[in-house]
Amino acid sequence: MPICKREGFDLNQKEGKNETFHDNDQVFCCYITKRIFRDYEHYFRHVMVINSTVWQCEATGKENLTYEEAVKSERAARKKMEQFKQSLRAPVLLVVEHAQQSAVNTLNMIVAKFLRKRYFIGEEVSVQAKKNATYTVLGVKLDKNMPEPLNGIYEDTDNLVYRLRPNKGDPSAELDLPFRQLRRSRMEFNLENLSMFIKSNVSRVDGLLRPKPEAYKQYVTDPGVNFSTIFIGKMPRYSPAKIKKPDGKKQSTLNKYIVAGEATAAKSKAKAKSDAKSLAEELERVKREKEAKLIELEKQKAEKKAQLIERVENECNLLLQKTDDLERTDQKVLPRYRQIVTLLPEHLLGDAFMMREFMHTYTGLLSGIEVFRQNLSFYEMTRALTAREIAGPLSDILLVLLGTVFDLQKEEEEECAVTYLDRAAQTQEPYWSMAQAAKSHLYAKRHFSFKVNELPLDALTLSEVLRLHLLGSGAFVNEKAERWRVMYRNGYSSKEDPGLELRLEHSHILRILKNHSVYQLKFKDIMLLIRCLMSQIMTYSGTINLIEERMEQTAKARQDLRALVVGENKRLAAVEINRKKLTQMHHLEVNGVEPEKREALVEKLKKSIAELHAQSDQQHRKHELQMLKLHSQLFNFLVYLGMDRCYRKYYVLESMPGIFVEHSPDSLDTCLEQPITNKSQIEIRQQSALPKNRKDLRVYLLKLYGDDEKKTKKKAKHSLENKENQEHRLNGSAEPMDVESDSPEAPTHFELLMCSGDKRSCIVHDSRNGQRQRWAYIYKAEEIDELIKALNPNGLREYELLQELSVLRSLIEQHAKTCPVDLLSLENETMRKKFMAAMESETNRKYGEANFGLPNGTDLNEVMRLHLVDRIIQFENDIYTGDLGRLKVKDMEKWRSDLLGGNYDAQCKLQWGPGGKLEDEAGSDNESHETHEEDDGALLGKYARKPYRDPGMYLAASADTKPLPDSDDEEDQHTNAVSIPIAVHNMASALLQVEQAIGKRFLKEPYGMKKWDPKQEALKLACDSRLHQWEVSLMESTSFAQVFLHLNILHDCIQWRRSTNKSLCKVCRRGSDPEKMLLCDECNAGTHMFCLKPKLRSVPPGNWYCNDCVKSLGLSNGQNEKDKKQATKKKRKFIVEEEDDEATDEKKKKK
Repeated sequence: MPICKREGFDLNQKEGKNETFHDNDQVFCCYITKRIFRDYEHYFRHVMVINSTVWQCEATGKENLTYEEAVKSERAARKKMEQFKQSLRAPVLLVVEHAQQSAVNTLNMIVAKFLRKRYFIGEEVSVQAKKNATYTVLGVKLDKNMPEPLNGIYEDTDNLVYRLRPNKGDPSAELDLPFRQLRRSRMEFNLENLSMFIKSNVSRVDGLLRPKPEAYKQYVTDPGVNFSTIFIGKMPRYSPAKIKKPDGKKQSTLNKYIVAGEATAAKSKAKAKSDAKSLAEELERVKREKEAKLIELEKQKAEKKAQLIERVENECNLLLQKTDDLERTDQKVLPRYRQIVTLLPEHLLGDAFMMREFMHTYTGLLSGIEVFRQNLSFYEMTRALTAREIAGPLSDILLVLLGTVFDLQKEEEEECAVTYLDRAAQTQEPYWSMAQAAKSHLYAKRHFSFKVNELPLDALTLSEVLRLHLLGSGAFVNEKAERWRVMYRNGYSSKEDPGLELRLEHSHILRILKNHSVYQLKFKDIMLLIRCLMSQIMTYSGTINLIEERMEQTAKARQDLRALVVGENKRLAAVEINRKKLTQMHHLEVNGVEPEKREALVEKLKKSIAELHAQSDQQHRKHELQMLKLHSQLFNFLVYLGMDRCYRKYYVLESMPGIFVEHSPDSLDTCLEQPITNKSQIEIRQQSALPKNRKDLRVYLLKLYGDDEKKTKKKAKHSLENKENQEHRLNGSAEPMDVESDSPEAPTHFELLMCSGDKRSCIVHDSRNGQRQRWAYIYKAEEIDELIKALNPNGLREYELLQELSVLRSLIEQHAKTCPVDLLSLENETMRKKFMAAMESETNRKYGEANFGLPNGTDLNEVMRLHLVDRIIQFENDIYTGDLGRLKVKDMEKWRSDLLGGNYDAQCKLQWGPGGKLEDEAGSDNESHETHEEDDGALLGKYARKPYRDPGMYLAASADTKPLPDSDDEEDQHTNAVSIPIAVHNMASALLQVEQAIGKRFLKEPYGMKKWDPKQEALKLACDSRLHQWEVSLMESTSFAQVFLHLNILHDCIQWRRSTNKSLCKVCRRGSDPEKMLLCDECNAGTHMFCLKPKLRSVPPGNWYCNDCVKSLGLSNGQNEKDKKQATKKKRKFIVEEEDDEATDEKKKKK
């Protein structure tokens, strides 16, 4: 029953409860409320109150309705409420009773969330894999791998297992299925009928929403239902709502005065009637007869109008209601798109486009992006994901991304000191892996004396640095850094690190990187690494700020766009009002004016209206320019357009012109039990011609239907005319079948891209269907027009896609017209060869020596080995020729030639580590110095007694057991697995010999002292301890990338300025006349003989030391006594002059 908020009016009140009516009595009937009245005054007042009162729908709570609208709303609500599933009514009432909420919306959300996560005993459900079969839930139990909750409340219901019995067939064939494979019917449970059920069966008691007693008795008490009989465990706990006590006072109404007045008027009228009954009886009868006829006519007219309005409203609701696209019956055939065919496999196309779009969007944020002159080109992207090479575009991509992560880490460390904590390991993931991740940072600090983000990074060391970075991702940090991340990185925590997810889900990648380079991985694994690095970049504050800034700009542009549209509509309305005012003024002036002056007034009116329109057109052009500017701002940040009926996603990329369509294999739902039958194309065309606006559609339908009498007359007349015309047409026409040619065959489900109900042949839900286009594109304006015409404006997904395409159509067409078709459609071998030739010419200038001069196709391990040999030999030559050290071997030339020829011979027994471990004493358990005796005591360092532990040994088992589709064609690049460890060990041994040949005084920190001083024994031992840890890590190397990393670290820690190849005179700072330059036998510093005071004419015999070493270290130049006696006077003069020079320098400094 509709609710009336007007006090003093009761819809259920009866006039004279004991009064009876006879068959011949004349009464007044209100057909809206089904009430009869003997007195016209009561009838009139009743009708007036019905029509002048605002009503409220009791079922839905809608307000500001007429009585008819409220009745209609209640009728529709009851119909929807009846569809609500019977087995869910008891759980709903139990949750309502337990929740104790005061807000209806909050209660609806709580109940909906509760029902979506659970299926109840006795409920009828369907299984995802079996479409046309229904099952009854018999019981609920816990998964074997899931622990029981301590409080008895099962919050994580996704891991529960349900016991089912089929409703048809063998009832004993029971089965156990998990939660994710069960489904409910959409008609039996949705938010709308749930809210209807709650609204009609809940009342407010003391401010709280409680079930109505009769409903609770019907569904809960009488059947004996409680939570334990329909589900497992206990009812979840909810926070009860706070209730405000109502005010004690209440505003009084005028109801008592109105009621009293009505009662007084009724008494006086009854008395008047009794007095004048005899006189007015005849007049009253005639009056009633006339009124009865008028009321009957009004009633018929009102009924016809109400039926017409109801019919029109139902038609409007049916035509304009938006539903799921796969449930529509008015779908048109979508155009066929061009399939993308490139050198890349289909399963990598989406990630490749995403990578290129990422590098294009965040150009200003990426470090070293300058290596790609015009960002990452399509040729470079293709070469990176198809070619096997070391220093190619793939290495540059990974270096840019990893370098950006390192730079962002350093910025974060500048803002807040980050300390990685090696907490006690927990057995539960991901905490166990997070605890082990800190060991990677400790490993780098122990063996390299650098942080991971400070290690030298290039194409050769990339594999090892990337491995250490990923192994250290997600490590626990100190509390201050954790709070800083929560505040400035949008609540980020170490548990959310994408590198940690990669470690848990794809640990096989990190295991491969321990022995091989990143360039030997399968391309699907390489793309996982790239996605991980991009995801890590997205978590830092700089990227978040950039994204938020873009979102703010987009929101502001949308707000300005709405304000601009509203302002333009107001301006157009004002222009129309001004035009009407001018016209009215003209009519007033024309009245009573002579015909000669009327023409002048008409011309004046036309001129005024033309000026008004000209001014309006100018403002409209300005409005269009502003709209175009705002649309451009929105378009600049647009990537995703929307989805169509079969869940194909539409993208507009900044890095690639065109509209790209992805039909991913991930099904967003399951096949329909009963496929939808589409309407005929004629009906669809007629429906598409109707107005799209509700107001215009209502007017159109009212005109179309009209009054019943006129409509029947027109139908009868048209039927006679059509009958005659049809007879003449059949008798006189030679081709009567032209009408049938306009009705083509109905398109199939496959042509409409609709669900067929059979998973094996469904184009929507069968990911292995050969007709699906994984990636396609369109770029022509005609193709965009066909797409816009074919989209359904009443589909939930296609409506949003249609809106985006319609609003930004001009910008999309302008952007898409330059689509590179020759790059996206390599459909034959000729086009492929042409593309590969263009790719070679475009990229060979930069990447012609990607494999360091070796031909394409050479094994990457061999490429890295040969280049490592060249680097070690060049490194040794620079050290030897620069007088920084000498190899401790018998024959240096033989050592070099053996290394070049691949027959390495150390020519001696190698020793390394804190205790000088011999090569033949090395163990096989990665504990290279665990058994050493600590001869030097605690000075060997805090790691002296700790065994070598590679951080990769703590990896858990990989969770990635399901291969990606279409990836079986990738070959395994891990070749020569037996010879690689031997070659790596030989290279490490050669580098160890070179390192041990370098003089300790020529090393920089952390492996050498800042200023060499043999007296500082503790500092010297600390530097030796760091270098010993470097040696231990070197000799445990398992890949060429690890040896390259050790080589680069050692190379950067040498004081190359002290090399004789780079010696400059300490006096004149020039390197000319090398034959006349003396080198200090202590520090290798050079001084010209003619720059000394006094000048030397010949090289002095024995050791010669510069003045700095003589003063600081107390050394003396070895000259004979005869020379000393002869040069005593000159030496004193030389010393005096040197002191004068020093005094002069001090005076200059003071000035």
